[in-house]
Amino acid sequence: QAITLNASRADAFYYPPDWDPSKGSLDAFQRKKGFEHHLGKSRVRQLNQGILVIRFEMPFHTRCLKCENRIAKGVRFNANKKKIGKYHTTSIWEFEMRCTTCANLFKIRTDPENAEYVMAEGLRKVQTDTWDAAEAGSMGELPDQETRGRMDVDPMFKLDYNSKKKVVPEKIRKSDLRELYAMSKDREDEYALNSSLRRTFRTMKKEEIAREAEEARPKNFSFPLAEEDPADAVEARRVQFTTDHAKVGAALRRQAKVAESIFVKKGQAKKVDLACKHRKLLLAQRIQARSKDAG
Repeated sequence: QAITLNASRADAFYYPPDWDPSKGSLDAFQRKKGFEHHLGKSRVRQLNQGILVIRFEMPFHTRCLKCENRIAKGVRFNANKKKIGKYHTTSIWEFEMRCTTCANLFKIRTDPENAEYVMAEGLRKVQTDTWDAAEAGSMGELPDQETRGRMDVDPMFKLDYNSKKKVVPEKIRKSDLRELYAMSKDREDEYALNSSLRRTFRTMKKEEIAREAEEARPKNFSFPLAEEDPADAVEARRVQFTTDHAKVGAALRRQAKVAESIFVKKGQAKKVDLACKHRKLLLAQRIQARSKDAG
């Protein structure tokens, strides 16, 4: 009774025992006693247009159509409540509020015909887990005693009864692919997907850095030598190198001219000739030594 009494007071339907119509309106009477709505004067600012500001509690899980922000069941908003029509004698109410993230306009209406709320604008309902015996593939309701007795004595009847019970769940599973897709989209873990993607990028970046470092490293052009073959030694001994004496003489004369000074005096001419002859001998000895090594 205490909960019901507090709820009725919050909705301003509670009439205290010390109030009577001669004392004015109930709001004015409660205001004199210190009771005032937390929204203050803004609650009735548009009352002349039939709009009353109330605290609206989201009846189920929803998602904003603009920013895709998930709004859990039980989240409260300051909503504009107004009457937009009637279903027979029952009023149809519309509640307007704003998204706390992107300021998108939400409109939710009552549906007395189906006894539920309708997402009129700005948001959609999020699918939640609901267990149904038929959808889960179980038999649902147990057969009565007469049916169970017949199933015990007639195996064919039992097989036919169980097969008919399983046809409905199979059809439901085939027709609910769209709902399953919407449910998976609502429940996808964006953080896990983002972490997996970043992990893949980090691995690719490490491989690319290692490949660039390998390409930047100086290449080694040395090749391993094959083992010595006796046939190659025999072939090398057969090679004979001939000396071109004309070229050797030209080289000796060139060396002599390079070594000769342009300022040679008459008394030094003999010394220059001796130096040239000495160089010629050394060059001839080197050529002969190379020829012997090659042979």
